[in-house]
Amino acid sequence: GSDNVTSLPNHFMWKNGHTARLGLEYRAPLGTYEIPVRAGYVFDSQVGNKNYPTAFGTPAAPTNSFTAGTGFQSDRWEVNAACAYRFGSTSIETVADECAFCGTPGEYSIRLLGIYLDASVEFDL
Repeated sequence: GSDNVTSLPNHFMWKNGHTARLGLEYRAPLGTYEIPVRAGYVFDSQVGNKNYPTAFGTPAAPTNSFTAGTGFQSDRWEVNAACAYRFGSTSIETVADECAFCGTPGEYSIRLLGIYLDASVEFDL
């Protein structure tokens, strides 16, 4: 091991944010079953500081997400599938000089597609 220890201040200056979510589900009849059709929206407010941008996290801007999904449930098992698309961007004109790990001026954005699948079975013990 090394005896050299480096101490760096946290310059990113993150702040608490707000999240608003809205979701809808419609259960479409299919024979003796109902198939859920789901849609949603998520708004996340800005948490990063534009003076301390990073390419390894959410840009210093609000982000939006749209979600969609469906599922199937029988007496003992169920399967659900969903996808979510998150996006947001900002333009950074100047950055703080004292942050060695911060990014440079330019465009920062996120475009993220998530695909989710889950399955469960109920066992009688």
